[in-house]
Parts: sequence; C-alpha cells; structure tokens
Amino acid sequence: MMRAVRNGQAERELYTRLTQKYSTPKPEPHLTELIYCLTKAYYDRTAPLRVSDKETVMFAIGFGLEQVILRGDDDTAPVSQELDGIWLTPDYVMLTGGGMDLKSTRMYPDADGSPKRGFSETWLEQFMGYAYLDTIEAVQYIPDQEIPYSVGIVYLVPAELTAWTLYFSKAELEANWAKLQVRRMVLKAHRRANTVPEPFKWNRDWECKDCRYKMRCDAWAAAQKGVA
Repeated sequence: MMRAVRNGQAERELYTRLTQKYSTPKPEPHLTELIYCLTKAYYDRTAPLRVSDKETVMFAIGFGLEQVILRGDDDTAPVSQELDGIWLTPDYVMLTGGGMDLKSTRMYPDADGSPKRGFSETWLEQFMGYAYLDTIEAVQYIPDQEIPYSVGIVYLVPAELTAWTLYFSKAELEANWAKLQVRRMVLKAHRRANTVPEPFKWNRDWECKDCRYKMRCDAWAAAQKGVA
C-alpha cells in the first residue's frame, strides 16, 4: 500500500534553488526598499538574516508570475533606472505605452474585481514612483493633466486576474517623490555612518509582525529602556 513520507532533504534543496534563482540584489537605494521599513533595509544591506521559507515562496510566486505574464520568450529582464539618486525597476512597458506593475496577493477581490481592502498604501507609493518616472521621460507633458499608471493584480486563492489604470495628479506624484527623497537621505546617512536607523520609527506597525529582524529591534528597545 502506498505510503507518503515528507522529505525534508528534498524540501531544503528546492528552497535553496529558489533562493539562488531569485535573490539577485537590486541597485541601492531602490524604490522598493525606501517605501518599507528603513531599519530592515539597512539590515538587508549590511547584516542580513536568512530569508524565511514563507518569504522565499511568496517572492518566487511573484517573480514567476512576472515571467509568465509579462515576459515573452525573447524579452529581456526589466532594466533598472536611476532618478534623483533612487533606482526604479518598472515591471513592464505596455504595448500602448506607459508603465505597468504586476502584484500577486492572497487577498480576495471585491465584487468589482478591486482589492477587498483597497489598494494598499505601499502599492500606491510604488506606483506613484513609477508614474513620476514616466512624467520625467515623457516627450510631452501637459501640466495639470492626470498621470495614468496601470497595474495587474493576480488573486492567488480565487485564481483571478484583473487589471486597473490608476490616475494621479502631478501634485500627488511630487509629494510622494519628496517623501521618498527624505527617506533616501535618511538611509544614505545611516549607511555612511554605519549606524542602524532607529527601530520602530521608519516603518508601519504591520511590518513588524513577521519581520526576521524583530528580535534585534526588541533588543534595541529594551536597551533604550535600561538607559532611561
């Protein structure tokens, strides 16, 4: 009779292959690290801990979907571009022109196909960064016009794909870019001084939940209490 025995050695081999395949470092500083916790961004660059198996799988899913949906057999990988000291790597340039990003999520869609909890703040900050790059590269830009940026969303659980075009004002894009510049300068200063950005200051509360550096930040907070 057939028996099923979990094979830990085979699992580790697969995780190792995923890590090796999808762990190419991005140019520094990258848009995607500036919109999230700066303490984590610093540690990722200077004293990284092993990425968890869950993070590895989620990253591989997103990367794999990009390869299947956005890349043809002869297409090259997306090219990173530098603007005002920040590197950006748009996922895709649509055939009709303009950039497009692809997101995968375990969130369920609403009845109209939009994300049930709305477009997240971090998603929007990333989209606005890419849309700002589009305005800089545009041959002709009409002041006060809305700037479009498109996104494809793959809902993993119901296996559904929807696409949206978001429209931003130039003022929104400029305010977001100014915020990113502040965060870039903070991270750059800490990198030069070899000091960790203050934990729990440059993040959103929800980022701490599954963060692999949480113990380091908790230790820092406990030490601060001891000093006080």
